[in-house]
Formats: sequence, structure tokens, C-alpha cells
Amino acid sequence: DFIRSVGEEDQERGSCFDDSSSSYITNKNLGQILDIVCKDFLNGGQFETIIFDACLMSMVGVATSIKQANNGKGAAKYIVASQEVVLGSGYDYFKMLSPIANSIMQTEDFVKHIVTSYTQVYSSIIQDYTQSVIKLENFDQLEQNINKISILLIDGLNKQKNFSVKRALKISKSKDHCTHFEEPTYIDLHHFYKNVISNLHRIELQNPAETESLKQELIKELNEGCKIIKEVIFYNSVGQNLKNASGISIYFPEHSVHNSFAHTDFGSKNNWHKLLIKYISLPSAN
Repeated sequence: DFIRSVGEEDQERGSCFDDSSSSYITNKNLGQILDIVCKDFLNGGQFETIIFDACLMSMVGVATSIKQANNGKGAAKYIVASQEVVLGSGYDYFKMLSPIANSIMQTEDFVKHIVTSYTQVYSSIIQDYTQSVIKLENFDQLEQNINKISILLIDGLNKQKNFSVKRALKISKSKDHCTHFEEPTYIDLHHFYKNVISNLHRIELQNPAETESLKQELIKELNEGCKIIKEVIFYNSVGQNLKNASGISIYFPEHSVHNSFAHTDFGSKNNWHKLLIKYISLPSAN
């Protein structure tokens, strides 16, 4: 029941694609599977670390699914994953696992080692690699921050003058200014936040007094969000071509929201989804 067939409602948005059976696991399925694993095999406990040898998994949506699993207790303490695509060879498991073959490592040391070993393998091959450790202990603070910023931006889009808020967001998320990945709808969250701060001067509402109030509230929440991201990203390594990648991405399409997003743990509960719908519904801001 938890394996989707390619061709269903949320096709091509998931992981663990099996070409032989044309099936895959969605973000929602991931949380459901981890619910069962934690309940039936870990006695309600959690993993120390979940490691993704897969592309584009260091994302807010993925982290939310893992954090909300296991009856809200979380299915893991840490996630190790890449914001960018991972080459077909994946991890060098010998290099990754050698330190724990004959000795015990603390979880914090091991997750750092995973990132370091990944960097050692790929830094001499490509400069588009990313690898990060997400600490889930206080991840809800980041979700709440994203929700607050979404509400503020929706209000701005509703009251904007001359599409100024949409224009500021469009510039802030554009490939020319914000770190994107192989999947173009995924952008670096921290880089986006910093860009919005830089583009607040572009925002103008119908009511001048409301303009300044919105800008002040946004700069407060955006700066707080940048601080939270640095706390949530326990460890991070990137190639020179992705030097502004902070360790965690978020979904931000330009033209349409994939129909599966509303059913994800993140999209169904966070106003980010409503922000995307509002942004896309407005005429293009040139």
C-alpha cells in the first residue's frame, strides 16, 4: 500500500525508484513506512541516523516527514543527505563504515565522518556536490518560522502595489541570484531568505504605513530563520559551484505546484503551500 506506481497522482515525485516494477516511495509514504518500522521493530524507539544515498533529499519536506513519524516523536535524531543529485556510484561504503568496523563512534562524530568521507570522494571529481547533516531535535522551530514568513508574504501579495512583492520574490528565488539544484524547483532556503532580505526595498503596499510594518516583521523573521537554519544544519560540505548551499532546500516552483505537494506532511500543514498557490496565481511580474 505504501509503494506508488508511476502514473499515479503524484508520479515522479519521490525516491527509491524501481525501474523494473515502475514504483517508488513518496514523502508521505516514507513517513508511513517509518511509523511501522519504529512501532514494530524499534518498540517505539527511533534511529540515531537515517542516511539517504539518493538525490535531492536534504529538504524541508523530507525532514518534516521523518520528524512527524513515530507518532510525532520522530523516526531519527539526524538525517544525512544531499541537496543536489548524487552520482550513480553513491557513497563509498568502505570509507564510510570503516571507522565503526572495530570500534564505537558517537553519533555526532559518525555523521560528521559521513559528510567528510563523501567530500573526500567527490571533491576531486565534481564541484557540484553537497552533503549535510540535519539535526531534527528542534526542527519544528524552522517549520514554524517558514509558516510565519509564509503568512507575512501572503499578506504582502494580497496588498501589494504594482506586483512589487511578487517581483521581489521572483528575483530572490531566480537562478541568477539563488542557489538551485538539478531539479529546478528546489532552492536553497538560507540563500533565499538572505535574498529576500536584500530585496525588501522593492516591496511597496497600497498603504505606505503597512509597507514599513511588513518589512520590519519580515526582516525579523527572516533573520531569525537564518539563525535557526544554522542551528538545524549540524554539519555541511559543498563544492565550489554550490558554495552558497546551506544544507537544506525547499520546494518553490515558478509556474505550477505539483498536485502531490498538498498531500505531504509539510505541504498539508504549513502555509508555505498557500504561499506557493498565491504567488503562482498572480500575473507575471516583469
